[in-house]
Amino acid sequence: MRHPIRVVIVDDEPAITHTLSTFLAGHPDFYVVASCATVQDALIVIPATEPDLLLLDIAFPDGTAWDILRPLLPLSFRVIFITAFHEHAIKAIKVGALDYILKPVDELELSAALQKAQIDPPPAAQQITMATRHNGHTAPAQLLLRENHIYHLVNVADIMYLDATSGGLLLFHLQDGRQIPVHKTIRDYEDLLPAADFFRPHQSYLVNRRHVTQYHSAGHLILKNTHRVPVSVRKQDHIRDYLNG
Repeated sequence: MRHPIRVVIVDDEPAITHTLSTFLAGHPDFYVVASCATVQDALIVIPATEPDLLLLDIAFPDGTAWDILRPLLPLSFRVIFITAFHEHAIKAIKVGALDYILKPVDELELSAALQKAQIDPPPAAQQITMATRHNGHTAPAQLLLRENHIYHLVNVADIMYLDATSGGLLLFHLQDGRQIPVHKTIRDYEDLLPAADFFRPHQSYLVNRRHVTQYHSAGHLILKNTHRVPVSVRKQDHIRDYLNG
């Protein structure tokens, strides 16, 4: 038996939230696990409830939808945008949302969008591929990392390197000495983190160049914390040019 799709509604208009909740209550394939009305609350509620689907407004008193999505990348849920502005809807589709609905909410449009959510789509991390580039943002300033049932909000600038040599876990090494293990792959973050700062000297490492202090021709990097990161033979010339750039 297929489990209901878990839904979180994020909208600052109570009437819209009520309309969406009431409509979904009549559809047993969907289950509203939570709703909230601000960016700040969304960044708490979404990780805590782990939804399959997010019904998301775009403009909030304390920020925008992009302020919610960026720290949560790579996403583990699908997104349907709810907006009063057609130009916002066009941008939502450009960044890869599952669908969008214009306010006031039309039940036929909502039903059609929800049907898309019932079809197994590509992973949401691939759908919202360029959310970080919307409105001039080229990369998130922070990431929300999940370590089992604990969530860490870390500054991207504090990430020294990512290490995928720990048997199925990806370790984030931070400049304060912390190591945060997550159940993700380097590929999940390689396209997300800024290419101007992060590079891949080896298939198992992603390094922040701002924390590199030395490059040894023997084939390794020395970081500020004295950690040593290998450089694969085939990448040595490229890495040398990259660090000189």
